[in-house]
Amino acid sequence: MEQKRIVAFYQVGLFILLIALMACTSNSEVEQTPAAPPTPDNSTYSFTGSVNRGERFEHVLPNGLIFSLIPTEYAELGWMGWNIQIGPATEPDHNYAGVVTPPFRGVNNLQIIGWHFRNADNTGPNDGSVNASQEERTFLFVTSEEDYQVALDALQCLMWTSFCENMDEQEAFTIHDGVPKSSGSLLITELELGNLMPEQQAWIERMTFEVEIRWSAEALK
Repeated sequence: MEQKRIVAFYQVGLFILLIALMACTSNSEVEQTPAAPPTPDNSTYSFTGSVNRGERFEHVLPNGLIFSLIPTEYAELGWMGWNIQIGPATEPDHNYAGVVTPPFRGVNNLQIIGWHFRNADNTGPNDGSVNASQEERTFLFVTSEEDYQVALDALQCLMWTSFCENMDEQEAFTIHDGVPKSSGSLLITELELGNLMPEQQAWIERMTFEVEIRWSAEALK
């Protein structure tokens, strides 16, 4: 009987721990009722949010796509910040912003990492010695799966010539440039950094932000 009590207590403890971990790593708003779809007369949409280290943030946009902040992890340091992602719930790996927001190699505005806001040796604020955007992050995105696939195919050709089976590099540039693109921005209004030790890499403990989404005329046709 005593052994059964211990097993039951252990199982309850595991269940409580699992619930706690889920609460710590999710800050989702996907159950919300989205606003009215965008129109040519109402093509801008704004919202605010906050996120703690390791949490995932999600917000449903008026056109049914989901704006997400995906936690990014770096080796033994753990969660360092987030990647901005826009895409459909049915295709969680399809980042509609990632295929059209340059630069496509190195650091770009979709990455929000703690060390972006510190100097090269992590002894103070970024003094220009680290080449990374700061509190305002602008980005582009497509709004349909068809445009995502077109942009992805062209981008892969531009990045790696082995993917240029059906087009050459110039054709890929023209196709990628011509894909209808909408735009957005994320403005960090509060930022708390951690791991502020010399020669280390800072991470983000918490941030609050404002997001503005602007649909292009082509996206609303």
